[in-house]
Amino acid sequence: MRPTCRSFPIVLLCAALALLAGAVRAQEGTQDKTEYDVVHLRNGQEIVGHVVEETDSEVTILFRGGEMVFPKRLVKEIVRAERREVEKKALANSVNLGRYEDRNEYYFLFYRGKRVGWRETSLEPDRDGEAEGYRFRSRTVFVKEDGKLDMDIKINEFVDRNLHPLTLIASEESGSHASITSGVVDKGHLELAVGVGADQVRREILFSEDTQFLQSLIRQLADTSHFPAQGQSFKVYDSVRGLFVRVRATRNLRKEIVAGKHQFVTVWHFDQGKRSWEVWIDGYGGIVREELGGPHMVALRADPEKVSAFARGEEKDGDGVELTLDYENVPAGFKLSRPNLTWSFEFPEVESPVAITLLNPTLQASVDTVVFDRVAEELACETVTMDLMARMERKSDDFEVVWQRPENIGGTPGITFECVAEHKGTRLRSLGAVVVHSGRGYALLMAAPEHRFAEARPQLERILASFELRDAETVQD
Repeated sequence: MRPTCRSFPIVLLCAALALLAGAVRAQEGTQDKTEYDVVHLRNGQEIVGHVVEETDSEVTILFRGGEMVFPKRLVKEIVRAERREVEKKALANSVNLGRYEDRNEYYFLFYRGKRVGWRETSLEPDRDGEAEGYRFRSRTVFVKEDGKLDMDIKINEFVDRNLHPLTLIASEESGSHASITSGVVDKGHLELAVGVGADQVRREILFSEDTQFLQSLIRQLADTSHFPAQGQSFKVYDSVRGLFVRVRATRNLRKEIVAGKHQFVTVWHFDQGKRSWEVWIDGYGGIVREELGGPHMVALRADPEKVSAFARGEEKDGDGVELTLDYENVPAGFKLSRPNLTWSFEFPEVESPVAITLLNPTLQASVDTVVFDRVAEELACETVTMDLMARMERKSDDFEVVWQRPENIGGTPGITFECVAEHKGTRLRSLGAVVVHSGRGYALLMAAPEHRFAEARPQLERILASFELRDAETVQD
């Protein structure tokens, strides 16, 4: 759900430059690229998927998690897949394709931007007794600052060919404590064995046909091309916590920064009561970012060799260092960073150098960078600030400037200010900054509901301090 503070700064994004949205550039996965169509755009980007329709004016491409239509005038070339039968598969409703592709992916774990461990997941066809199906494995390891083990969680889930849950093993090791749970789904019941040896306790609970394992559900959703716009609810057995829960899944396409590049990803948002988390899927159906129970604990896909080296204690670079994720808008000539992984980027529907928005759903805070083009060199920063405040006042009630002062912003003299206003029933407090540089005016508007502003202020000030201006002629795209 979009934070309530978003609508206040975004009304200022009135300068509209027109370039169609960029592309899906999927990360390299385990799949052979020749199984996919590749649409090369004239701006140098590419979309990987299955071209299902091509007319004189449009190209429609279907990829795992969604479908996009691009004007033909933006398409430079279409490289067709070598295996034609995949197009038939792409046209089918892929909620249940009848098979999964083998996967083995590695991740670094970050908590509030600081690396705290690693994660490995795998999927492969397997047999359990007489049943044939698919086995999902995951290992999530948290380490202490000295590199010693903090917690090691292993999950092993097996489903049949129709993706019905059959068996599970979940173990957890932390210091001197260790626990293991095994379970078998049989005749509508889940039979559990909790503990080891003489301390083992047996339990039995109903397990309805509509109940799924969480790892299997995420894999199914990642391969889904068609999904209700309003979302859908699922009953899930959480093997880690040993709970039956209901989760609601909704899907959207977003442009995010993945592996240092702007890409479209399919974002699955899960709500479970007051808890919510997201999983990002690339064009190959691989998970590139997974929130583990909430937005603060995040697994980011990484190079397997680096993760393996870190797991062996051999890779030390970056240990204990916070992850700073930079954003650079080359056409608009500025750069800034988000303090941690709970901040996500939101891009305008039309790609342009006009603005970039950072969102933090936990704090309900947002940061908008607004760029005013063609500002006269002789125009003072005070004029831009005055005009900006006038716009904000027109779009709100009880607008009040708390303070304003001159300050150096991104290496250039500018003005910072703080203001409060009532907007659509919410009392918002904003930290703002304005600077004029190389014929452009830059405005940073950092807003949060007033009751959350004190908590958000340190991160907002850190984003402001990271703001850096770049001369267009010295920056290469």
